[in-house]
Amino acid sequence: MTNRLLILSCSAAKKHNYEPMPAIERYDGPAFRVARKALTDGVIEPDTAIRIVSAKHGLISGVEWIHDYDQRMTPARAKELASAVTTELLRWFWQHPECGGVFVNVGRDYSLALAGLGDYCRRHSIPYVEAAGGIGQRLAQMKAWLVGNEA
Repeated sequence: MTNRLLILSCSAAKKHNYEPMPAIERYDGPAFRVARKALTDGVIEPDTAIRIVSAKHGLISGVEWIHDYDQRMTPARAKELASAVTTELLRWFWQHPECGGVFVNVGRDYSLALAGLGDYCRRHSIPYVEAAGGIGQRLAQMKAWLVGNEA
């Protein structure tokens, strides 16, 4: 049963081709490269779900197939998505009542779509970590969390 949740923001860096592909493959920023390598190497805990906050699609699963697109996240768009993102996250938590932890690695604008997530996790005693610092620090924290060595 999946009981850990990794949340990433979509990436401007994408693999561009006409055919749809899984979101985890479409996005090609540094966090997605780390996540794909961890998946390929088998170091991600098997109970970890990946969700992506997308400027176009809202909150999607890493395995959801998407087409190439170009839409930048803005504060207004993030606030527009917040209700739907919250609903999807609450649905995920309802389906995974034994959630053992949440790790969030998103940019400032994307965090507006996740308003209240940290408070929700704290109220329900769910370990919650937001990546902080420069890109290298954030990636190191994410990798440590993915392999079970909490950030």
